[in-house]
Amino acid sequence: MTNLLSSPRFVRLVEQEAIDGISVYTPSEFLADVRKGVWKELDAPQVKIDAYCRNLQRAYLDLVNGKLNGAAPGIPANLQQGFPAAVFATSGDQKPFYRAELKALNPAIGAALAKAPDRETKAHLEAARDQIAKILDPKFANSAAAGAGPNRAAGDQLDPFLTPPDQLGTCGPDYVIRP
Repeated sequence: MTNLLSSPRFVRLVEQEAIDGISVYTPSEFLADVRKGVWKELDAPQVKIDAYCRNLQRAYLDLVNGKLNGAAPGIPANLQQGFPAAVFATSGDQKPFYRAELKALNPAIGAALAKAPDRETKAHLEAARDQIAKILDPKFANSAAAGAGPNRAAGDQLDPFLTPPDQLGTCGPDYVIRP
């Protein structure tokens, strides 16, 4: 999910739309397709969301929260020469588009609540509506961004496979085994 909704991917979609016009897959179409895929159960005649899908949907909301209320990613000062700075690019369209997605999702969740037969699904949908309200409300912006999971909000940070080892840090001391 983090890779799918990465800022560089969004920037590429915006650039492609600017270059080729409306005949391309637009950023708003992309975000709508992701939303519809993640929340596909909302369109069913009877809405039942299993634990795996609930987790995916919470991850989606956490990620969107980070995009809307998190700190803007900057280019690290110690970036190795030749490393593509485009990895850290963002678009001014990103926040308004994500806000629009949450505003489209909220009434769909409200309609799905009436079609939910079990307590787990109802509780999840009510929690999702509450979370969306907090994400969209500026007075909750700082606390909402702090509540996003540390691993879920890390999507726009350095990729460990592309980052030189001396910039990654270590997870513990290196030990040498001697005979």
